[in-house]
Amino acid sequence: GTGNSATSRIGVRPRQWGSHHSIRVCLRTGCLMISHKFALAPYNDVSSVVEGLDAPKEPGSTSSSLSSLDFDVLQPSLRELRGYCELAMDEHQLLVDTSPRETVLGHPVILRSSFRNFLVQVAGVYHAVPYHSFHHAFGVMQAVHVFLGTIPQLSPLQRLTVLLSALLHDADHPGLNNPFQVKSKSPLYDAYSDRSPLEHHHLAGRLHLCETHHLFAHMHASDEQYFRTHMTE
Repeated sequence: GTGNSATSRIGVRPRQWGSHHSIRVCLRTGCLMISHKFALAPYNDVSSVVEGLDAPKEPGSTSSSLSSLDFDVLQPSLRELRGYCELAMDEHQLLVDTSPRETVLGHPVILRSSFRNFLVQVAGVYHAVPYHSFHHAFGVMQAVHVFLGTIPQLSPLQRLTVLLSALLHDADHPGLNNPFQVKSKSPLYDAYSDRSPLEHHHLAGRLHLCETHHLFAHMHASDEQYFRTHMTE
């Protein structure tokens, strides 16, 4: 689909959020680090989306190659990409296999089964478009993963916030830019006027996707507030 309905694939009417310097810097760094890889990105057809709804596939490469800028984000299937998303999160000790007895302030964790269900929907809300696809989203997440390896002083909470912001930064992008949304007076234009309608729409869906899959279930209340604030401001 074109993604021009007000609710679209995310399933929530977009709301307006602000902007946050640190998150923007991390995401911008990730985008710049991988933008050249997508200059001639192949079109991801509908069959790839259907394939991606199956169980995640164990990635074929090691964590060391995932931590390299030479990692080719265009080659893996959607199932493999979901496996790499898991691997990146594991590298930062953000996933657990069983529910913890208590939450730890400053070190939120996500239940692996919840994260896998979350990834299925995230892959589904990304459209089959030449650039702003799930491959692009993972490409930014992987580049941010590399970038985080150079700043060990960041807390687990900060790492979780930046990694998921990277993965969701273009969620439900229809493949048509802001000038098109404005000139065609699309539903996104109706919702946000000419003030970066796509960016506001991406922001609107992030927390909805996280809430739907209970990613806050094992997060201290103050950490959840930090996550919500810094992902959307």
